[in-house]
Amino acid sequence: MLDPLRELYGKPIKINSGFRSPDVNKAVGGVSTSGHLLGTCADLDCDDNALLYKLIKEHFEFRQLIDEHNFA
Repeated sequence: MLDPLRELYGKPIKINSGFRSPDVNKAVGGVSTSGHLLGTCADLDCDDNALLYKLIKEHFEFRQLIDEHNFA
């Protein structure tokens, strides 16, 4: 999903967090049910997070999309 998203966005996307081991997840305050433990979620950043959020929302299927900056 991330490479098609990057192609649609047309610029680099920074992956702040992807898969986390249980120890790393605990160290960063992640919950025990985090998708990071399964490698099924990622925290992203880019030059235009509002556009990235919009592209994900409009073009991809997802279980959870968290808007940490109130772009919705």
